[in-house]
Amino acid sequence: MKAGSMSKIDTLIAELCPDGVEYRKLGEIANIRKGEQLNKNSLLADGPYPVLNGGRDYSGYWTEFNSKSGVVAVSQGGASAGFVSWMTVPFWAGAHCYVVEKSASCEARYLFHVMKSCEAGFMQSQYGAGIPSLSAKTLAGTEIPVPPIEVQREIVHILDTFATLTDTLTEELDCRKQQYAYYRDRLLSQESLEALDGKPVEMKRLGDISINGPMYGSNT
Repeated sequence: MKAGSMSKIDTLIAELCPDGVEYRKLGEIANIRKGEQLNKNSLLADGPYPVLNGGRDYSGYWTEFNSKSGVVAVSQGGASAGFVSWMTVPFWAGAHCYVVEKSASCEARYLFHVMKSCEAGFMQSQYGAGIPSLSAKTLAGTEIPVPPIEVQREIVHILDTFATLTDTLTEELDCRKQQYAYYRDRLLSQESLEALDGKPVEMKRLGDISINGPMYGSNT
């Protein structure tokens, strides 16, 4: 799949932009806005709309939203300033959150992938001794490749496919680890070992049965 997909992208680029892919500043090809302040003490423990502020996780919930789903959110302030998120639900963007929306020249999901690749640079651009921040100027001035929409969609298809596969493999690995722990503990339990051997299991210290004999003596 990888080779064929990359070949398709190469073909599209050759056909649609034979002179190369254009690089443009993010602020020129996307709408960037800052969220609105919401009193922390007013946040709900649960509610219809999550609140995203300066962290990687939700700050709480609120009864209204000021941003639609299908947009990119970037942490503006705090230790996670520069962290890039893809929002799948309507949400309230707080004062320490940037919202990046698509334009006619860029697909929203493409913006997410290309901005995620810039995330380390965003976080290294933090300023301020107290609460680290990512400036709007730095975000808007970041240059990103802007291939034709057809190329963007193919790139999104490839990256989303790999992301899905990675998630599936991670879940499978977690399940295997749980299965291993379960059967290890069950098979090595005294009850199971006695059932296999048909007689009580003799328990010994590890040092008494090692190749080099007892390590700490019989009085330890």
